[in-house]
Amino acid sequence: MKDPYEPLRRLPHPRSKRHRPMTLAERAAQFAPFSTLSGMGEMIKEAGQVWEKRPELSEDRQEMLEMALQQLRANPHRGRQVVIEFFQPDKSEDLGRRIICRGHFLALTHRQLILMEGEEIPLVDLVALWVEEEG
Repeated sequence: MKDPYEPLRRLPHPRSKRHRPMTLAERAAQFAPFSTLSGMGEMIKEAGQVWEKRPELSEDRQEMLEMALQQLRANPHRGRQVVIEFFQPDKSEDLGRRIICRGHFLALTHRQLILMEGEEIPLVDLVALWVEEEG
């Protein structure tokens, strides 16, 4: 059986001579009025987070953390590579999540560790710190 629409399928897609084609952003903007639940996406994203209580460090872990901080105080070379595990509190301050990041040491104040990448980590939130050897 022959397809009666076959000649139409071979025709090029029609393009307007008056209007330019819409960008993807313009097409998406057409449907923005239908997103009546503003903020819902953020709430769904937040609900998917796994929250935990602030960790309590053992004496050994506190000692290792203090030794790493002393190493930075004694030899504060800027640009030194560090690996940091810290607790990022939620709005409630009781719950949060652990984050591990790598960066380059910039400064150490009595309240926070500052990385060249712009990260400022309060010392009370530090869980672990590893200072990579220079060389």
